[in-house]
Amino acid sequence: MRRSPVLLTLVVAAGLALAPVSPASAASSASGAPVLSWGAGRTGQLGNGTTADSLSPTPVTGLARSDVDQISAGGTSSADSFALARTRSTVKAWGHGSSGQLGNGGTSNQSVPTSVPGLSHIKDIAAGGRHALALDTSGQVYSWGDNAYGQLGNNHTGDSRGVPGLVPGMPKVKQISAGCDFSLALLENGKVYA
Repeated sequence: MRRSPVLLTLVVAAGLALAPVSPASAASSASGAPVLSWGAGRTGQLGNGTTADSLSPTPVTGLARSDVDQISAGGTSSADSFALARTRSTVKAWGHGSSGQLGNGGTSNQSVPTSVPGLSHIKDIAAGGRHALALDTSGQVYSWGDNAYGQLGNNHTGDSRGVPGLVPGMPKVKQISAGCDFSLALLENGKVYA
């Protein structure tokens, strides 16, 4: 029986895709097919080590398709775009970082994926305008980046956070989503928090 390749694609502000991988080739390849990106690259959001634009898909540095379970692209324009990848062991971020949305404690842009510290057992990620979310397997949500409108869920506004922090007071969460300046959580009981 012939199996079709699997292709997951997410496109926001700049292109970002997980390259096709068949189950057989994923198991047999040591490095795996690459994660690909294309489009505007001025803040390093393509993750290829440059700030140049790319008209065709190019590999993201250091990310093999076989290691990446999920990708998410954020930003409000090509001037502040960033990306997240969830791997088996960590969350990686790259691109624009002026609001701390890369989660590494700094505000510099990164043109290659770097690990977001303090996260483990993550099952979902979401990149927003200039903030990011992560959901762990116990149903807890973490947020970081810009908080001009309270999108970090910490009962404050105007205080950006450069590293992930727990969103307090939330019942067990099943799924997360991040918009331009807001966040959503689908609870396990079916209710939605915004």
